[in-house]
Amino acid sequence: MSKRVMLMVDSHLFGWERGFMKKKLVLILTVFLFSVFALSGVNNAQSTEASNEQVKMETKSIDDADYIISSIEDLISLVDHYKDTREIANEKVARILNVHLTSVNIYAENGETEKMAKHLASFQQLLDYYQQEELISENAFGVLKTGAKYLVEGKTVKGFTVAAQEATFTLNGTEREVWTYNGEIPGTEIRVTEDDIIRVHLVNELPAPVTIHWHGVPVPNQMDGVPGVTQNAVQPGETFTYEFIADTPGTYWYHSHQHSAFQVDKGLFGSIIVEEKDAEYDKDYTLIMDDWIGDKELYDKVLGGNYPTVETPVEAWDTFTINGETNDQIEPLDVQDGDLVKLRFINVGNYDYTLRFSGTEFKITHTDGQPINKPETFTNKSLLTSPGQRYDVEFIYDENQDIVIERMADMWLTDNTVIEFESVGSGDNRNQQEQTIKDDSVEPIDILDYGQYKKGKFTDIKQFDKEYRSDLGMKEDGSMTINGSVYPEEYEPIWVNEGDIVKLTLTNDTPLPHPMHLHGHFFEIISRNGEDLEGSPITRDTILVMPDTEYEIAFEADNPGNWMYHCHKLQHAMKGMSTMVRYEDYELPFTPDAGNIIE
Repeated sequence: MSKRVMLMVDSHLFGWERGFMKKKLVLILTVFLFSVFALSGVNNAQSTEASNEQVKMETKSIDDADYIISSIEDLISLVDHYKDTREIANEKVARILNVHLTSVNIYAENGETEKMAKHLASFQQLLDYYQQEELISENAFGVLKTGAKYLVEGKTVKGFTVAAQEATFTLNGTEREVWTYNGEIPGTEIRVTEDDIIRVHLVNELPAPVTIHWHGVPVPNQMDGVPGVTQNAVQPGETFTYEFIADTPGTYWYHSHQHSAFQVDKGLFGSIIVEEKDAEYDKDYTLIMDDWIGDKELYDKVLGGNYPTVETPVEAWDTFTINGETNDQIEPLDVQDGDLVKLRFINVGNYDYTLRFSGTEFKITHTDGQPINKPETFTNKSLLTSPGQRYDVEFIYDENQDIVIERMADMWLTDNTVIEFESVGSGDNRNQQEQTIKDDSVEPIDILDYGQYKKGKFTDIKQFDKEYRSDLGMKEDGSMTINGSVYPEEYEPIWVNEGDIVKLTLTNDTPLPHPMHLHGHFFEIISRNGEDLEGSPITRDTILVMPDTEYEIAFEADNPGNWMYHCHKLQHAMKGMSTMVRYEDYELPFTPDAGNIIE
């Protein structure tokens, strides 16, 4: 992967200091005259310069430079950058753009907000004109237009390029071909701050269509990354740009939703972290848990092609990894005595994993990125995590305590996995015990009875606007159902209107647990088997529905669109355990094509 160029400058919105305090009125007048002249002469410039250089720009895969736009200086730097990479056609176009930005900066320094906004609007009109005349690439146009738009609102734009590409991955001592985001397993972590504007440019270098779904992130519907539902799949050699406001802090992840049972297994996943503005952690680690087909020959048979062709028993997934590393490869986490440590656990696999915590006082602060009310500390307890779910756990590191965090062995993944810590200058606390432990004495945490009780958003609602059932089942042929229907051949949508408060009752008539994931919304768990929760309100986007158990959840229909609702054991979704939440009168902003395969 090519080296990243990070364009990071002053974080103050208008902190440009280049000696323009003198003769400002003269310079502003010059700017206006030059702009008028330049605009009137653009067509002539095209004709005279076209013979010397290629003026017409084509959309192309850009380099993987990350950029941050939080000031006018950042926009000026990006204009220069795109001129150098020839995404702006020539020096004259870049000069005209930067003259406008210079005048914006001067007005900002003088506190002339109205004139500043007017010149930013003029800058955006110039961008529109240059795009129409094909003097600026689609990518450069989008980046600069977005930056100018949000600078007026005082927001920061953070941009990332994510390339879906083939790579080689070593597992159990053997190499295998995988699909990745940016050549890594897991893909590049996208880490931003609350209220940042995120702009992700997806470049598909794979031989099959892909997308990016932002699991748990409340994005606009057209940014949700579901082929045929919110966009068309991104074909080989093509690009797509996702843009949304990161207005809800939390631990999230992203993955392809095209043939997702196949493509996620093959490596197309990564994490997205939205940090609180006032976050105060000494150490903050993301731990992505996954399971793989360990046998190389079987892996090649099941996942070696471009599309799924062979159905495989679930026990084939017998190798556990954290951040792509198996037991013998996992490096200890660097900590110092007294550090407040935050661990973000993300389950992207096919199985439920049980985590054991002992040796110090821990607390679970968030479920699926959403806070728990006054969580109590605990030790020597276990926590069940299910595919699609996330848990944030905090503790204070004490180098004199034998701290143990492990993924406990089970019938499928028969070796436990220990997470170790290394304190700088004080050795480490690596556990020397046997690497296969089944400790049935560990008390499990019931997350629905955890934290301090308070009324939730929907606790006192007696009459909901809409009420639906979601009875999970299985047919004799192995297909999975919701209310007896197999998606997509037949299904019953959950119809809502914007503003509705919706109650959904879930039951599970199968012998298997099902983590049900709702796109585009958070829901609150309001009861289990008819009994109200006794702990903190629990807000999630993925609920583990155990066999012979009934849950009631509620959500507000506050994000118009068509939204998937499905089991996140993706093999189950592929077998039909899916449906949609659909808003009345919502019209698709695109025309679906034949290349979309949701599961």
